Amino acid sequence: MGGSALDPEVVFAVCNALILPGWIVLLFRPGWNFGRRILCPILIPGVLALAYAVLMGSQLWQGAADGGIESLQDISRLFDNNWILLAGWVHYLAFDLVVGSWLVHDSRLEKIPHPLLIPCLVLTCLVGPFGFLCYVLLRAGLRRKLGVGPVEAEEDAALPI
Repeated sequence: MGGSALDPEVVFAVCNALILPGWIVLLFRPGWNFGRRILCPILIPGVLALAYAVLMGSQLWQGAADGGIESLQDISRLFDNNWILLAGWVHYLAFDLVVGSWLVHDSRLEKIPHPLLIPCLVLTCLVGPFGFLCYVLLRAGLRRKLGVGPVEAEEDAALPI
């Protein structure tokens, strides 16, 4: 990939577009079983994981990866390579969607109304860990103030993955 005609900007745009159906399902069709159980937590992140493996593998195979993970300076040098920077971004895209899928799953078990979840999902898509933190706080607050709690026995009790 380092010397190929493939442009990292094109791969970036494709990967960004790939997550959109997943986030649309989580935001607007959270009850759709295929979307909730397969598309969002497995299929789209799986495709992104494959892209990540190809991006990282090609750079490591070519010896194009300078830097490492031992220090912040090493990580900075590692991300000077646009292909590895792109792989890092794909990593975020995949994991944020998995976290968003878990939020929808957990909110159903906790009987949290979906409209209350929407801001947490948007934040998870945009600024991952902050969206997750907002959900954790929402969940804790609803449990304490409103007595919202987990479903005892429901067909949906198993994790989606």
